[in-house]
Parts: sequence; C-alpha cells; structure tokens
Amino acid sequence: MYSEDNEYYLHRGFDGEYLLSGTLFADMACRPDFTSAHSVIYGHSMTNGTMFGKLKDIVYSGAADKDPYFWIFTQGASMRYRIFAAFETDEVQGFLKVYDSICPEYEALCGKMLEASFIETETDKVLKSRTVTLVTCGRYDSSRLIVSGIGKVGVDPF
Repeated sequence: MYSEDNEYYLHRGFDGEYLLSGTLFADMACRPDFTSAHSVIYGHSMTNGTMFGKLKDIVYSGAADKDPYFWIFTQGASMRYRIFAAFETDEVQGFLKVYDSICPEYEALCGKMLEASFIETETDKVLKSRTVTLVTCGRYDSSRLIVSGIGKVGVDPF
C-alpha cells in the first residue's frame, strides 16, 4: 500500500479500516511504481506468519541462500528482487532514505548495507541497480531486520 503519510497503514488494512496489524506499505517518499533507485517497504512481523512474519525465519534459517528472491506485485507489474543484504541494526535511519536516482549518496548507502550484511554478493551489480529494502522488527526490542534486494521490472537481476 502507499499513502502520503507513513503512519496511515501502520494500523489500517487495505480498505483503510482500523486493523491492529496494519498492512505492508511503501515509504511515502517512494514512487508508488517502485522506480526510485532505493524504495523502502515497512511491515509488522506477525507471530502468525503474516506480513513480514516469516522474513526472520527465511533469513536466519539460510533459506534465502537457496532461494534469494522476493516478489512485489502491484496493479501494473510484478517485480522480482534478489536479496543482496540482510542484517539487524538499532540504527535504522541511515538505511531508510529513499533515493530517486543512482547517485554517490545512494552508492554509499548500498556500500553500508553490504558491509553490515551477513549475505555475500557481487558489489558491482548492486551499485548499478534499483533496490528495495524491507523493514520489520528484529529479534531484539530495539532492533530492526533489514532485507534489501536488487531488481528491475521483468528483468532477472542476476
């Protein structure tokens, strides 16, 4: 979902009605079609496995090594992203900036993600690609799990 207010879908369903668990939503600074160089999607990590509830299991079990992709479906497109970084941090702000185009600051952000990640990836492909970052609660009270992928609409990133 997308809104001009990052709080709107935090506790609302797709229909806009109150829902404690909220729904997955893109940062308000992102382009709704995910053509920003770096887009960010937020979601709760629900214990029943909904939303980003299985993201921790996938990342920490090693399943992402065997199948390192996530999909985003919009009304107009389906996009596949290859996970290039996964890590937990208490300092999320530096990782959540949306960039409209590939620029030196965007490349520095990708470099920080690669340094923090416990997944190894070919750096040159990351710096030349659009990225999407998924953000949810981490394993600890103040931490956030950040999972980032590279991709293009209709194009295999690797």
